[in-house]
This record gives sequence, C-alpha cells and structure tokens, in this order.
Amino acid sequence: MRDEERNSSLLRKMRMHIAEWEAVRPTPQGNKYIFLWLATFIVVLVATVSVFRPSLFALCFLIAWFFLSQEIFKRIIPRYNESWEEVFDRLLSDYEPLNLSAWEHLKHQAETEGLTVSIVSNWYQEEVRTVWPEKKPDLKFLHKVTDGNEKIGEE
Repeated sequence: MRDEERNSSLLRKMRMHIAEWEAVRPTPQGNKYIFLWLATFIVVLVATVSVFRPSLFALCFLIAWFFLSQEIFKRIIPRYNESWEEVFDRLLSDYEPLNLSAWEHLKHQAETEGLTVSIVSNWYQEEVRTVWPEKKPDLKFLHKVTDGNEKIGEE
C-alpha cells in the first residue's frame, strides 16, 4: 500500500536533489562533511592562534590538523563521498511509484545507460504529472456560444 505522505516527501526531496545534481553541487552528505570539517577546523585554528600566538609550532600544528581532520571526518560521516547516483538509488528504493509505465522505463534506462540526472529528471516529471495532476482552470470564454453567421469586423 502506498504511503502518500512519505511518497510526497520523497518527491519533494527528489525535486531539490535533481536541481542540486544539475548544478553539480555536493550531495547532502558531502555538504555535511564540508560544513562539519570546516567548522571544526576554524575552531581549532582560532584556539591554536589564541593560545600559541602566530608561531612556527602553531603553523605546523595547523597544517597537520588540516590533513588529519579530513581523515577523521571521512571516518565519522557515513557516505561523505556518496555520488548522486547512490543518493537517488536510495531514494528510489524507498519510493512507491504511481506511474508504473514511467517507472519501468526508468528501470530499463538505468539498466542500459546508468542512472543520470536527465533520466531521473524525465522520470520525475512524468511521475509528478501523475501524482499531482495539473488542474486546468475553468475558462468561461470556452463555454461562450457565438453566432456562427456573424463575421468578424462586420457590424
């Protein structure tokens, strides 16, 4: 059985992630890695400079910390180097599709061509049209009956 709320949430996440993938931005885990590493490095930088003042020891320590902290955070943060294909593989594994023909087409393309941003984007657009169909406005002029004998421009 489809969980509508969970699927809607996943579709919204996919929309944002597709835009990030198209813009060649880091994955969510990559962003977390960069932020935590940078924040920690800045804290250590400020603490080191305030305690040891600018000195050769402080400079050596900061250079060592720069490389060491990257290795530490790679181990702490799971999937820090996760690719967008892996992100979407995880999201699509959790998603329950409504448009089954588009889903089968996505699976076929992923098997033959791999998972690319254009393939995922095309599937997403088809799925969204099914899940959230576009509501057409009730245009009143479409119901207006005109005299077929009257010609335009004649009085």
